[in-house]
Amino acid sequence: MKLQKIVIASVGVIILRLLLILPSILVGRIIDHINHAGDFSYSLNLLFVGIVCVSLLAFVLSPVQTKILNIYVQKIIYSLSLGAIANIFKKQYSFFQSTNIGSLLRKVERGVLAYEKLWLYILVVGIPNVVELMIISSYLAFISGSLMVLFLIVSSLMSCWVIYKTIVLRRRHIDELNQVEDYQFDALAETFIAGRTIKYLDSWSYTSQKLADTLNDYKIKAINLSFWSEIMRSTQVFLTTLVTVLTLGFGIFLFTKGYLNLSVGDLVVVFSFSGLFMTRLITLTETYKEFDQFKHDKKELDKLLLLPDFRSMDMHTSNLDPLPILKIRPFTFKINEYLTLENSEQITINHGIKVAIVGETGNGKSFFSTILSGMTISSNTILLNDIDISKLSQAQLSKVFSYSFQFPDFLSGNFERAVLLDIPFFDKERCEKALNSLKLSANIQINQSIDTKSLSGGEKKRLDILRSLIIDKPIVILDEPTSSVDFDSSRVIWDFIFENTQGKTLICVTHDETRLDWFDLVLEIDNGVIKRKESSLNSM
Repeated sequence: MKLQKIVIASVGVIILRLLLILPSILVGRIIDHINHAGDFSYSLNLLFVGIVCVSLLAFVLSPVQTKILNIYVQKIIYSLSLGAIANIFKKQYSFFQSTNIGSLLRKVERGVLAYEKLWLYILVVGIPNVVELMIISSYLAFISGSLMVLFLIVSSLMSCWVIYKTIVLRRRHIDELNQVEDYQFDALAETFIAGRTIKYLDSWSYTSQKLADTLNDYKIKAINLSFWSEIMRSTQVFLTTLVTVLTLGFGIFLFTKGYLNLSVGDLVVVFSFSGLFMTRLITLTETYKEFDQFKHDKKELDKLLLLPDFRSMDMHTSNLDPLPILKIRPFTFKINEYLTLENSEQITINHGIKVAIVGETGNGKSFFSTILSGMTISSNTILLNDIDISKLSQAQLSKVFSYSFQFPDFLSGNFERAVLLDIPFFDKERCEKALNSLKLSANIQINQSIDTKSLSGGEKKRLDILRSLIIDKPIVILDEPTSSVDFDSSRVIWDFIFENTQGKTLICVTHDETRLDWFDLVLEIDNGVIKRKESSLNSM
């Protein structure tokens, strides 16, 4: 079936290219007819009608062919785009914390578009032009001999070498513009993210300076690139004219010396085909330009795709039972040059117990929770049923852990999409009950679209806790569950958490000490050092 489609497409390309060059041949025949007959006879009228019909047929077939080829290309791009984005989501968690979103989007976009441009160029421009060059060369050889064709090919190839040099010179300016464009998108992204604060503090005239600098750099690089692009285009136009005139002159020279037996119409065809040949060949030199651009953009995308993946292969184990036990081994982990996280004793967290992690801000509590959940890789530090969790895949970790981030993320759409992220779980009755328990049902309806951007920090936090608990996992880790909420909301949240973690292991990073006596174990982090701190419940 694929071979049949390729054959049909190839035949279509040949037919269309024949239709595109036929008018030039017919014009030559018309000139010969006038030159010999001296009148507009019936056959001459037929030639005129033929030109119109051929042009009309090409007019109809060209967009159809382009659409068919585009369908094929877009299927390839669809697969490549999904694959590239899926591969990016396999990266380690640190990638998503440190990446500038503006430049990331531009690199992915340019990388995917590079494939699209290259494939479209090969199928829509490259292959058809090669076919047309073969047809033109064959016809020129037929009417004027191989010497004319050889002269045309040699002069055209010399011209292509000059054009190649202009493309190489232009390359540096494209790289510079792409780099500035990445900086510009990063500056735009961070400026809009901080937009409310900038507006309220009326600091635009100061804050916008970095953005203005990147825009100015972009302006300069864009001007330079447009200058070199015009040099390349002007070179192409000049060389096309030069080769066409030289070929015609060479043909006339051979004709006057008696080496060629050409009619006036044939000379017109030679002139026309020489221009077409050079134009098509120069168009093919764009292949190098497109491929060069493709290599560069693909290289930038590959840099992202070649970054270390989070573990994707499942570890062969049958020891991930539904009643997991965590063990925190003695370890030292340098978070940054100012803070090192240390644990000097083995701490066992049996299934079902409640653990609070407390300490002053900046002591590494949230970072410690990412080690506990397996998001931050620390070999042989956390054992899950005596298995090093740094060896477990994302899929295996997701079966055991549920994690609520301090600053939660949501999508747009209805509840199932925006909050549950389209995970194939949706117990409508249970979700509605949870919304009521967390005092969210007044603003959020299950079946309606949710504008998560308009929600308060406390509402977002409660939604994230709902998500973490409604999708049942045996170990739940919550990072600052009562941050950004008032006392009454805090009481509602704690009640909901403990009500919905019965029979589960709960680990909470918190500054809220009002419920510490509800926890079985309290771990305090002081200057990076993890210490046991007995809770009232444990004391009793």
